[in-house]
Amino acid sequence: MNVLTQMSSAIVAYFRKQRYLLHSVLQIVFLGLALLLLQTSLTAAPVVKNPLAPPDTSSPQATLRSFVDNVNQAHEILMAAHEQSQQESGFFYSKSVQNQVKQGTIIFGRAIYCLNLSKVPLRLKQDTGIEGTLLLKEILDRIKLPPYSEIPNAKVAANRELSRWTIPGTQINIVKVEAGPKAGKFIFSPNTVSRLREFYKQVEELPYKADATEGFYEFYISTPASLTPSNLDQFFLNMPDWLNTRYRDQTLWQWILIFLTLVLLSNALAETIIASPKINSKGLDAGAIRLVFRLSSVTLGIVVFILGLEQVGIALAPLLTGLGIGGVALGLAARPTLENIFGGLTLFTDRSIQVGERCCFGDKDGYIKAIGLRSTRIIALNGDLISIPNSQFSNLELVNKSRRTVTLLSQTIGLRYETTSEQLRFVLVKLRSMILAHPKLLEERARVRFVKFGDYSLDVEIFVYVDTGNLLEFLGIQEDVLLRVMDIVKAAGTDFAFPSQTAYLSQDSGLDQELSRAAEAEVQIWREKGTLPFPEFSGEQSEQLRNSLDFPPKSSSNQAPSSDNGNKNH
Repeated sequence: MNVLTQMSSAIVAYFRKQRYLLHSVLQIVFLGLALLLLQTSLTAAPVVKNPLAPPDTSSPQATLRSFVDNVNQAHEILMAAHEQSQQESGFFYSKSVQNQVKQGTIIFGRAIYCLNLSKVPLRLKQDTGIEGTLLLKEILDRIKLPPYSEIPNAKVAANRELSRWTIPGTQINIVKVEAGPKAGKFIFSPNTVSRLREFYKQVEELPYKADATEGFYEFYISTPASLTPSNLDQFFLNMPDWLNTRYRDQTLWQWILIFLTLVLLSNALAETIIASPKINSKGLDAGAIRLVFRLSSVTLGIVVFILGLEQVGIALAPLLTGLGIGGVALGLAARPTLENIFGGLTLFTDRSIQVGERCCFGDKDGYIKAIGLRSTRIIALNGDLISIPNSQFSNLELVNKSRRTVTLLSQTIGLRYETTSEQLRFVLVKLRSMILAHPKLLEERARVRFVKFGDYSLDVEIFVYVDTGNLLEFLGIQEDVLLRVMDIVKAAGTDFAFPSQTAYLSQDSGLDQELSRAAEAEVQIWREKGTLPFPEFSGEQSEQLRNSLDFPPKSSSNQAPSSDNGNKNH
């Protein structure tokens, strides 16, 4: 709980600097209403005789008296305005209430004047002044003060050249300002202002004195509209006691609204970041951003909730212990959800897939549509939408086909058993020549081999990598290669075998004898010249054949304008 308390302290410190997030949001609404009220007011003459005159701060005595008297007067007027506003019907204040609010605000401002706010940032001065004034009045209402006659007046201060006076038994100092607009004035020092909350905590349990403005500070922090009366005040004040329980100077209902506001703000901030054109709104980065902001807001809310339970007297340890079997059942029920969340985190951290990429998993193949906190959705190649829980998907063997740079083309062709060995050699040489000459086929690890005598064919394996990772481009190149294979087989005077039995009748003309003789003659020439390319081409032969074919073919509509074949990627 020490860690939770420290986190809570940091949260409270942040909201205190921002002057309570809830107050700030609601004050915007009431500010607009106040402007409407001011527009409808025709007569608003304050009772204060000279509202521009500052309070008397010529000495420690005058400052303390001015501060106490002004807060007392402001409290009386503002509380009367609040009571009257609750008795009136309608949404807008009456002129009487408006006048009282103006009078009370002016008088309260004179009390704020007695605080040295020179060290407070400009944007926080108003809220710090109001809160500091109320805290200081709470302190003074609980401690023993010396009679005014014993506090240095202006004459005594001048004779003694007094520059500082401390309330006896405290560290609350009234100090003479040396420079600036308030030079020569005795006001409560910046150090005192910065420590008022600390002093208030020390005296919070002490009883009020008889002439105290009891409940003024409580009213201020329990309602969203600052010191200004509103029609919503009674609603907030009449909430159940447990909702109005204070923790760290915020009521429980305010903490609840702060939590809800944090969730909404975190979601809005996450979506704002995701709206950047650099981030795919359905990709891993977007999912990770949403996950981080949601978990952060929920974690913060849990911390506030736990501390709130303890504040209202509910001990968390006995509560968890008392859950017993119910708690175990709840944990088991939440297990699949947690597994999916951690599975999603695994996908986020590994980054093995992205939205739009094609991947194979199990016996399925498709394109990633979305990666969520609970599940991943895939569009199968047949168009089906597949949704897989992240806990299962992250444990599958994933093959990402979109990130490959080359694609394997592997085919086995079967030639008829009537094919002679010379014809087979012709086919093998021409197929190897085609691979070397084709600009999109990679020579590295490529092979064309007569691999076996099949049941009904002479099997030739073609194994070569195509220089592309794109499926559509690969299919176009594969089509071109297979058509060239057909041409080579036909040129050899043989044909493809079929899984069937052939009954040779006298009418069967058999194989083309002329083409057979031509293929055999060419092989014989290779023998005579000593250039028979078995088992491999010589280096000179390979260099002559490399990239010598046109691809796309010259008659193709995709034929590049340049005749330069270029260099080949390996």
